[in-house]
Amino acid sequence: LTLTEKWNTENQLGTIIEVSEQFGRGLKLTFDSLYAPHAGKRTGKLKADWSLNTARITGEVGLTAAPVINAACVFGRDGWLFGASAAFDTSSNKVATTSLAFGHQSCHYTLHSFVVNSTDFGASLFHKVNSNVELGTMLGWKVGGNGADFAVAAKYCPTRDLVLRGKVNNSSQVALAITHSLSPDLKMTLSSQFNLSSSDAHKFGMGLEYEPL
Repeated sequence: LTLTEKWNTENQLGTIIEVSEQFGRGLKLTFDSLYAPHAGKRTGKLKADWSLNTARITGEVGLTAAPVINAACVFGRDGWLFGASAAFDTSSNKVATTSLAFGHQSCHYTLHSFVVNSTDFGASLFHKVNSNVELGTMLGWKVGGNGADFAVAAKYCPTRDLVLRGKVNNSSQVALAITHSLSPDLKMTLSSQFNLSSSDAHKFGMGLEYEPL
């Protein structure tokens, strides 16, 4: 049994109660509540997480008059993965959303495909060519849309301190980024994105990442 109390800057009090392995092997039950004293409003939800050797099943329901019930499951075996999720709206007594996913993962390849609400379809493929070159591509299609969307991306590490990334999609958008390790705990990234079909849609950015050792 784990009890966690929290408070945030919006003056909300939170309580989380977790019960693990008490009602079954690999089963964790969670009660998560949030209370706003100034508004006198309390919200909460119940969660269940059941983890097995080859599967994981989760569920969540809000503690309201007409909650939305969310459930998901993932099964895996020998690098193959299959998952499904659904949301049921008790106020309308209808299934709000559904999704299915299928994938396979190996040392050098990762394949993923999905279907959402029987209207959105997508797939992606990742390939690790060698220790410093990675390639990826994705394809998406929506029923009633204007056609398929696709993109190709690459990552190249010429040295241990330098990473080059690039991406291009069917909308003629090209994105480039370079990350350089200035020290073991400091990295600098320069990025840009431009549209080959438009001269006024360019973007540039710079970022610093500090992670103390």
